[in-house]
Amino acid sequence: MTQLNFHNKAFQLPPPQRLLTDLPILTKLSESYKLWHDFLTVLPRLTRYTLGIKIDNLFTECLELSILAGYSARSEKLSAVQKLSVKIDLLKFFFKITLGN
Repeated sequence: MTQLNFHNKAFQLPPPQRLLTDLPILTKLSESYKLWHDFLTVLPRLTRYTLGIKIDNLFTECLELSILAGYSARSEKLSAVQKLSVKIDLLKFFFKITLGN
């Protein structure tokens, strides 16, 4: 059995993968989603089961896209961030409709 020489300069460990906690957008989206979930229970029933569900789904899609963007290769990152941007704009739009502003 051969033993690896860890002191050899030619031997290098791969760089550590980015942790999910390193993504500020993911942290903010998670905090916002928790606030939304608390607010969802006080919405009128009809709104809760129409726009409420739509907003909830958009939140989870945004969380998913932010994770995908964080782990994407550099060449694919722009596409993932653009999709995330569109979902966040949709989220803001449906919030405006729900809150009546």
